[in-house]
Amino acid sequence: MNHLWLHTRLLIVAIIWGLGWTAGRVVATDFPPITAAWIRYIIAVAMFLVWLKMTGKFRIPTKEEWKRLFYIGFFSTFLYQAFFMYGMRYTAAGDASLMITFNPIITALLAIPFLGEKMTKRLGSGLIIALSGVAILFVYSPNIDIPVDERILGNILIILSAGAWASSTIFMKKAMTTTASDSTQPLSPLELTVWASVVGLFILHHGQATKLSIRDGPNSSGISSLASSSLPSFQQSSPMFGSQRGSGQLEQRNQHSMSTSYHRLEFLEASFSSERNSASHSSSHSSSSSVV
Repeated sequence: MNHLWLHTRLLIVAIIWGLGWTAGRVVATDFPPITAAWIRYIIAVAMFLVWLKMTGKFRIPTKEEWKRLFYIGFFSTFLYQAFFMYGMRYTAAGDASLMITFNPIITALLAIPFLGEKMTKRLGSGLIIALSGVAILFVYSPNIDIPVDERILGNILIILSAGAWASSTIFMKKAMTTTASDSTQPLSPLELTVWASVVGLFILHHGQATKLSIRDGPNSSGISSLASSSLPSFQQSSPMFGSQRGSGQLEQRNQHSMSTSYHRLEFLEASFSSERNSASHSSSHSSSSSVV
């Protein structure tokens, strides 16, 4: 009976995970990618915090633990969600759900230098088989209704999101197995997930506010002002930013790298859109000349 309930829960997780890819494709085509990721994590973090409180495991991390959580949140939430939402704008949900299988491949490769794990024949064979499957999907995808160049770009972005998630997995492994210098025990998987999501939401918030500020200009109002004004309330709701000393300095040191990553994604999207529009214009011009 216990095994039946366990497998039922695993089945429910698989269904929810599968629906997430379809929903991600829909949202990515209707909202700007950073905005979509930001909204998703506002909902997710609220539910995470409620769940953490209900389980009686609500513990504020220490200063050293926050440092670890920043790197986990940066990779698992900000970079992963940014690459994921941009990728879902261009590729099919089915392709993306298979491209994300690069996650265990990249994790296994990163674990060799960072966790001291060894490359075995069985691991090597598994990696080759996995890469072969992904290569076949690149060439023989059934989603022919999406232009090949768009689908390839989307698939590459999904692979980058898998790389970001794999990097966070390495950080999480270390955080779960080693105790911070100012703590008495490692953070549990649930605590790591919740607080890393809080950090990731804070980074996404800055990315969203930066995007609105750039789009609307220095004298912008309306939604840009609303996004900026929500920062104090977010800081009050998260004890991390109100009670942990030095968090502001940590954010300032890494703000430049976050902005650089965000602008690279914007530049990539703008360049791709420009090339696509130019190709479309050339095709239309050729068609008009033929008719004449």
